Amino acid sequence: MGKCVIFATLSILFGALLLSRKSAIVQLQDDFAKGGKNIIHLIVVSMLIVATFWDLKTYRIPNKLTALVCVLGLLYSGCVGGFHLLGKSVLGMLLPVGILFIFYVLKVVGAGDVKLLAGLGTFFYFDVVYILILTMIIVAVYGMFLLVARWIRGGRLGKDFVLATRMHMSVPICIATIAWLFGGEFHVI
Repeated sequence: MGKCVIFATLSILFGALLLSRKSAIVQLQDDFAKGGKNIIHLIVVSMLIVATFWDLKTYRIPNKLTALVCVLGLLYSGCVGGFHLLGKSVLGMLLPVGILFIFYVLKVVGAGDVKLLAGLGTFFYFDVVYILILTMIIVAVYGMFLLVARWIRGGRLGKDFVLATRMHMSVPICIATIAWLFGGEFHVI
């Protein structure tokens, strides 16, 4: 449990550094006056970093963490926008589940990855589709890199190569989400 607290603290500090164009403290103080958008960014990035480190260590994303992401997103949407945003949040949560269900059945992605994206859907609403697309592009580029590297080394590119290649999906999810936060629009309110 102590390691988890250290990871959470470090990820919050790292998230604050990512978000700072000014100092993190000044930005968070300014954020209270503007409705909390950057604090939500910080929470999302922090939870993604914790999920990514956990996945890198154990090849699992804990249900408690994905449930926390979902609950916080639903609570935030309900408090800020009432039933309208709560409905969008629920649909945003169900959207990645519907899209990724076939990939989960085919054992391409794990249940934790699907639940993590569902949790992001509670914050990003329908824009979670763009995060999913960015994630798939990152996975495709990484896969092509692995194929080219294997081919250059003279290795076989058969079924054994594909089955032996496991990937932590939380890494491209985290990268895609951070890219979307800083390159796209974050729709809250």
